[in-house]
Amino acid sequence: MAIDYENPKQMKRLVNALDWSKKELAHFQQQRMDALRQYVGHYYGQQGGCEEKIPVNLIHLFCQIYQRRLSVKSLRSLVTTRNRGYRAAAVEYGLAIDHQLNKIKPEAAINTAAQEAMFGIGMVQIGLSGDEIVVKPILFDDMILDLSAKTWDSISYIGHRFRPTLEWAKNNEEYDSKARAKLKGTEIGQDTDSMANEADTQSQQLTLGESRGVQEYADRVDLIQIYLPEEGEVVVMASNETERPLLVKKWKGPPGNNLGMYRKLAWSTVPGNLPPVPPVQLWRDLHDSTNRLVNKVIRQAERQKTILGVQRKAVMDGQKVVAVNDGDAIAMDHPDGINEFTTGGANQTTLGMVGWLRNLASYFAGNADSLGGLAASSGTLGQDQMLFESAGTQIEEMQSMMMDFSSDVVRDVAFWTLNDPILDIELERKIAGTDISFMFNFNPDRLQGDFTDYDFQIDPYSTTRRTPQQRLQAILTFIERVAVPMMPIMQQAGQTINTEALFKLIAQYSDTDEFLDLITFMDGEQNTDPGALVSMMRGATAPKRNGNGRPPTPGKSPLVDAEKAMMGKLMGAGDQAMV
Repeated sequence: MAIDYENPKQMKRLVNALDWSKKELAHFQQQRMDALRQYVGHYYGQQGGCEEKIPVNLIHLFCQIYQRRLSVKSLRSLVTTRNRGYRAAAVEYGLAIDHQLNKIKPEAAINTAAQEAMFGIGMVQIGLSGDEIVVKPILFDDMILDLSAKTWDSISYIGHRFRPTLEWAKNNEEYDSKARAKLKGTEIGQDTDSMANEADTQSQQLTLGESRGVQEYADRVDLIQIYLPEEGEVVVMASNETERPLLVKKWKGPPGNNLGMYRKLAWSTVPGNLPPVPPVQLWRDLHDSTNRLVNKVIRQAERQKTILGVQRKAVMDGQKVVAVNDGDAIAMDHPDGINEFTTGGANQTTLGMVGWLRNLASYFAGNADSLGGLAASSGTLGQDQMLFESAGTQIEEMQSMMMDFSSDVVRDVAFWTLNDPILDIELERKIAGTDISFMFNFNPDRLQGDFTDYDFQIDPYSTTRRTPQQRLQAILTFIERVAVPMMPIMQQAGQTINTEALFKLIAQYSDTDEFLDLITFMDGEQNTDPGALVSMMRGATAPKRNGNGRPPTPGKSPLVDAEKAMMGKLMGAGDQAMV
């Protein structure tokens, strides 16, 4: 249905729909704010953190573990095509996309969306701003969603709130001149209208607390931007204006995306509903219960006292005991009249319950202890490796969703790269299997076919971070399992291993350049037996064996055994160890 934006009744109906959706979404935003207060703990900001102390911040811990496993680094594209005649063009197109990705660096926005999805919904906006491609995150507290829709494919509108400077908005010639003239500056959290931002659901409140009258350097104004899929239009209006929009224009973005300029990320969907069940909400009860009991145990421990009780006939002896130094001898007339008493102290059953809750929380977080490498969970190295791999299968689906989300962002970047009319990039292309390369200029006219003739994904290895130690381990594994066994075949082909390059890589990735000072490289000579070197290095770093011939369990924390013992008492096992 086409909207007549000059018709006050139709504009009022649109604004009423947006206002209703905001009120319905406020409940989910408030839950997110409550979870964020738990995430930052008691001491964040002036008044923004939670009131109670959080000694065991499971929400923060689990979010950090998942963020490390899900975050992306330098993205690289994989451009393919079914048309064999376009394959050379696909390579050049991929180089142009990689150039744009390196320039705009969308990884920060993608990782912010992944973190936001732990508390609600992650979202990014992709589009052209002037002649630059922009990828920016949209926080959940700024989102506008059509909650009357049952699926994302059937929404009538989607958008977000933003606060540009008043000067920028008034001088934006793309906006309607009459609507611009009515713009007025608004303060953070100012309730100018039902469409304005509400401070109690804004994550910025964690920093600002209950303060009002925030001093901003420049006047700003609250605006909203919405995309209407059925009309294929983008609308921008002031949050306190219901009569005349600032901007109405047709959307000419990437095809096949019902959300227009937006891409969303949700970890656990609910059938028939747009808001998902974020992981933090599943951990919240166990997090709260654990910290209530921990705070209780701490209060009990602080009330613990050790006192000396004396009978009236032994008062003088008691005074001597108090004054005597450790190890000294004193004469006592009534030693049987003196006794030491202990009151209060941490309740062992409550303490055991804390350990049980913590382990249960780790279980519901996909065996977070194993995912985060916090402590061993079993008695042998092999069992721990199996547990880690089993835990990894639970996060694989989230990693797959993250790759799909990143691929969608790359696809949109590819579209805007091709549809930038003034784009002209000088790039270098290397010919595979040779040392030859040549320079070329990429622009939209160079590409064969059109955007729909190409498929866009991301290089899976560009989404993961590898430490120098992991890279060194991969090199040594390659030498040991591939290069050394194939050495006879390599020698017949006149090939050998460049040990000088190997030593330099080892020195680089181990951050020990002094290794190179210990070796003299002879011109024209190469060590053709690196297997001995790798075996020696493996032996030097191999773990020592214990009495049963097994390597000791790495990362074993004494807290594990202590918690098992406490849980044993809780479950009625007395002093028996948990196995």
